[in-house]
Amino acid sequence: RGICKNVTCDEVHQLVDELFMLFSRGQKEE
Repeated sequence: RGICKNVTCDEVHQLVDELFMLFSRGQKEE
């Protein structure tokens, strides 16, 4: 996250992290 210097970028990274977690969770359940 050191690359980001603004709030918007951090928010995008946060959304990506959440989506990645949900994706990983779905893969484990299958």
